[in-house]
Amino acid sequence: GCGIANEMRVVYFDFDSANLTPAAKAKLHVLADLIKSNGTVNARIVGYADVIGNGSYNQGLSLRRADAVANYLAAKGVTISGSSE
Repeated sequence: GCGIANEMRVVYFDFDSANLTPAAKAKLHVLADLIKSNGTVNARIVGYADVIGNGSYNQGLSLRRADAVANYLAAKGVTISGSSE
């Protein structure tokens, strides 16, 4: 529900990185538990980069960040469907 979305809305990454920080992993661990305890949750995972660097590079970094979140949640038992766009 809305409480989950509001609580877990943002996961930050280090500059120029798609590696999850310990703080990000802690937040995603809580999110995974919330999703599993609430049944089906429809959500969109979107990655972003800053404006430093060219658009093509930033698009790839954004996708790698979204994939890192999806992969972490899947490793914690959350069913992920869909694909990167």
